[in-house]
Amino acid sequence: MSDDDSLLEYSEIVMKMFGNEDDGFEFYNNYAYEKGFSVRKEYCKWDNGHNAKTLRKFVCSCEGFRAEKEVRREIKKRRPQNITRCGCCAQLVIAQDPNTGQWYVKDFIDEHNHPMTEPDLACFLRSHRRISDDQKAEIVQLQISGIRKHQIMDIMVRRYGVYDKVGFTSRDLYNFCHRNKAETLSGGDARTIISYMTESKRRDPDFFFQYKTDGRGHLTGLLWCDFQCQMDYRAFGDVVVFDGTYKTNRYNLALVPFVGVCNHEFCPDDGRCNKYLCRNCKNNVSPCLNPVGGIDDLLAWCCNCWSHEIRRCLNGCQDWSDEEDVSDHQVHTELDLAVT
Repeated sequence: MSDDDSLLEYSEIVMKMFGNEDDGFEFYNNYAYEKGFSVRKEYCKWDNGHNAKTLRKFVCSCEGFRAEKEVRREIKKRRPQNITRCGCCAQLVIAQDPNTGQWYVKDFIDEHNHPMTEPDLACFLRSHRRISDDQKAEIVQLQISGIRKHQIMDIMVRRYGVYDKVGFTSRDLYNFCHRNKAETLSGGDARTIISYMTESKRRDPDFFFQYKTDGRGHLTGLLWCDFQCQMDYRAFGDVVVFDGTYKTNRYNLALVPFVGVCNHEFCPDDGRCNKYLCRNCKNNVSPCLNPVGGIDDLLAWCCNCWSHEIRRCLNGCQDWSDEEDVSDHQVHTELDLAVT
């Protein structure tokens, strides 16, 4: 760009007026996109009553330097990011006119001490990546449909043709999904899962679930079995599996999938199924969990719920011994065992 063009561009920018602070940021961010750099909000000034902003400073993302203590720190919990701040002086300062309420350009510096990003790569700079409201709604719907995050990103790329037209990166997608999940569970994750189970039961009368709480109302056990599990129960045979995971989450709850099958074409209906499962639970799950106490009662509660549902969804009864396998079909239920 020639000197005359630069001077003309400078004159046009310093004469700009904005309705509010956000308009000023959008203008400077679009300008930065065309030039090949990223911007961020840095300094603001408030009125005497600290009720409204009267000045805002936007700077190049390379402004300033990384704190010296961060550079010299020897023990780091995370891998340090690349140093991107190099003391760039480029900035746009806007202030509010107290008479008109309009925002005007108070200072503008367009001198950078670093190379500009290539035009086809500018879309990946931080201030130019954004997930629109329509994209957010679509991502949520795809998640509800059971599509995984990396597959959602592939769908977006295919829709827009190329990565630079999507408007965000895979990391932005993962961050949005995490924030959306946190907002969904903000009212209480236990309450959320119970509401979800209740809604599933309303949509599918064959859906089964029971939960258990302690004296303080805290969720300590949850057992569920959907219609697909019941169909699988009628189809396969001859293994009993207990796969326990001990305290792998923030709640110190063990997730135990129960899978039981048998090839003898009968279903016990005299209560000994409960004893069989309890015996296997205590022999196979309890030693692995090694809880402080209270696991027997919880296992008995689980088994009562489990065997009751099995007897409900199966027809037929035939005598069997304790040494034989439980049933003719596969059962797949999942139980959260509290081991506090």
